[in-house]
Amino acid sequence: MRLLADALDRGDRENAVDYAHKLKGSIGVIRAAAAFDIARRLEESLRLGDLSGVEGMMDRLKMELEKARAELLTSLEPISTQA
Repeated sequence: MRLLADALDRGDRENAVDYAHKLKGSIGVIRAAAAFDIARRLEESLRLGDLSGVEGMMDRLKMELEKARAELLTSLEPISTQA
C-alpha cells in the first residue's frame, strides 16, 4: 500500500496502476473478497485516469485489509497454541 500511496502522491499514474495490480493479485491469494473488489475498482479507475474516488478507495481498502489481517490472525490462533 505504501508504494501505491507514494506513487499517487507523486502523480505517477503508471507506477500506481502497476502497484494496484500487484496489490490486487496479493489480495486475491488470501481470498479477501471485499478488499479484492476495492483493489479491482481502484486499479480500473487508475487505468482510466479517473482519480476522483481514489482517496476514498484507498481508505476503504486499508480498512478491509485490516479486517482481513485480523481474520487471518484469528484463524491461526489454534495452530499456534498446539505447539
